[in-house]
Amino acid sequence: LIATSLTDRYDLTLDLTASRLYEITEDTKTMLQELEDTVDITILSAEDDFEKDTYYSKVHTLLQKYQNLAGEKLEVSYVDPYTNPNAIERYSDLASSLQTGSMILTCGDNTRVLNASDFYALEESSSYSGYYDVTGFQGEQALTSAILSVTNEETPAAYILQGHNESISTSLSSLFTNAGYTANTLNLTESKEIPEDASVLVLSLPQADYTETEINRMDRFVKN
Repeated sequence: LIATSLTDRYDLTLDLTASRLYEITEDTKTMLQELEDTVDITILSAEDDFEKDTYYSKVHTLLQKYQNLAGEKLEVSYVDPYTNPNAIERYSDLASSLQTGSMILTCGDNTRVLNASDFYALEESSSYSGYYDVTGFQGEQALTSAILSVTNEETPAAYILQGHNESISTSLSSLFTNAGYTANTLNLTESKEIPEDASVLVLSLPQADYTETEINRMDRFVKN
């Protein structure tokens, strides 16, 4: 089943100025111009609907800029899931994360899904309970991170430590996944060693002391 997009998940207000909204950093420009492998982007929407949508219209404009920079290395196609449901059968393993307007990026065996909420910074409204304000457009961060994620042969792994009453939120995990990492949890009281694929260890406001053994393991990780 395809869920509807951002406006059906949140009650939102939108107040974004056009000033510098679609500027792209030099790092992203270089990355796009130096792409070696083709990245396929499938958008689950008719292009006309995507372009006119309140939230996705900004993504559409940004994506056009990316295409101009990447050329043939960025292939974009639109599939309307309502008029052509059979076309999305191959994404059945991603069904739980798909919505109308979802952007599916693939390169080789790597796949990444972006939805409307990935492109915007949201903040709970201080005026109305249950409402969220869109406080910023983070389109470049989301799209560039997703392209890097599917084009990298190895995805860096972040491990968020737990077992000491740490403060672990979904937003913390999203921070890393949006930056192209896999986000995992790790309890050093149960694991003898830190996994070899770990690139980052995250200590998120622990409320209890780490043991000497745990500190030694973290120390070895940092030094290596």
